[in-house]
Formats: sequence, C-alpha cells, structure tokens
Amino acid sequence: MEGANAASFLYNAIATTSAVMGHSMGGGSAFLAMQANPNITAMAAMAPAETNPSAVSAAANIQRPTLIFAGINDCVAPPANHQLPMYNALVSNCKSYVGIVGGDHCQFASSNFNCTLGQSTCSPQATISASEQQSSVLSNLIPWLDFYLKNDCAQGEIFQGNVTGNAAYEVQQNCTLGCAAGIINTADFSFSLYPNPAADVLRWKGAEAWVGQTYRILDMQGRTIEQRTLNVSGDIANIGAWARGLYFIKVGPTLVLPFSKN
Repeated sequence: MEGANAASFLYNAIATTSAVMGHSMGGGSAFLAMQANPNITAMAAMAPAETNPSAVSAAANIQRPTLIFAGINDCVAPPANHQLPMYNALVSNCKSYVGIVGGDHCQFASSNFNCTLGQSTCSPQATISASEQQSSVLSNLIPWLDFYLKNDCAQGEIFQGNVTGNAAYEVQQNCTLGCAAGIINTADFSFSLYPNPAADVLRWKGAEAWVGQTYRILDMQGRTIEQRTLNVSGDIANIGAWARGLYFIKVGPTLVLPFSKN
C-alpha cells in the first residue's frame, strides 16, 4: 500500500479506513465482500437482496459496524425476506437497520427501466418520491460514514438524532452512536505507529485514552497474529522474527492502520 510506503508521495496521505456499499444484489454482495476481507472497516447496504452464496449466511460471520437501509414498501426484495434476516444474522456489536417509510426498492438508485418494471408488477408501491428517499439515505449515510471512517463522534450523534423517534423510519439498533459510544475522535486523540516500517519492536504513541484498548494484528490474509491490550509503555509487538511484508493493526471497533516489517 502506497499510503504505508515512506518512499511514496502518497505516504500517510491515504485514509486507512474503508467501507463497502451496494444496492439490491450489490448490497447482498457487500456482505460477501465484508466476510472475505477483514480489512474493511464498515458496511452500508441499500435494500440488500439475498445472494448465492448466501448474504444471510455471510452476515453470521460479520462483527464489524453495519448499516442496512430498507424501503418499507419494497415488494421486489421485501424487508421481511431480505434485509431483516441479514440484520438479525449479523453478530456486529453495532448494527443499525433503517426502514424508510413509504420507500420502495428501485428509488435507492437512479431510474432504471428493468427495476421500475419489476416494481410495477407488485405491491405496495412507493408513497414518497425518489428524491425524498435518496435524501433520507444521504442525510443518514454521510454522518454514519463520518463516524466510522473519520472517527468523528459528533457525526455519530447527528445520525442517532436523525433516526431516533422519527416517524419517517422504522429503526432497529443494538447500539447508540455518539461521543459516549467509545469511538475516539481522532481530531482530539491521535494514534500512530512507529517506527513504520519497523525491523524489531513496533510501538504506538497517542493520548492516554487509548490505554487499555484491545488490539489485534492481522496478516495480509486476515489471520490474527497477536491480540493484546495497549499499555503505557508503548510497546505493541516484537516483530524481529516475522516475515517481511505488510501487516495491519486493528484497535477497538474501528481503527485500522497498516505497518510494514523490514
């Protein structure tokens, strides 16, 4: 990764967090991608539809933050048969289901003849416009992404305020997003690894708030090499005997940073 290459002009210029998203079958495929790649930080899916292999089965292996949008009037991939089974199967400690009242399947995306034709053959039909439905998605998706990809806890509170007690949505959650949710805002609390690349001992530096956070070190195949908690000494791991290459450290529920072994 060029963002972790000290010799590259992209060094430290590329975000280390990422999200996968999709609509309909693409939304179901996002579950498959999330299961296959442990380095993806979070997932958002719009009216995800069951896939083959099964997105519902994949959900049972996903522990990372997930946001599922559904159209309550979706008769192409009804929430009861598609989005809710995926939501219920997720083992994430922070998952959110936002059903848009009056929304349908096709209005999550740009106008498409085949999708619209399929929606027209079943009922119920949408009772809100495409622009209203897409505005609802963006007003919630953007702060949710800012919370998880930029560690901005204030944006989590905006998302939470949007969906809580709002008659425009049918909501299910097993968590509450915001500044009290344990997500550290990197605007206030920095975290970095050094030296990077490292030859022998890898260390961390940052605010005291990070002490005690659980971290895992993963190889390129997503296998856990070590799992510990951060301590005040700053030592992460003695990597002198490790194979050269790229590794990742995941701290808490969202922070993922790459580092290289010389």
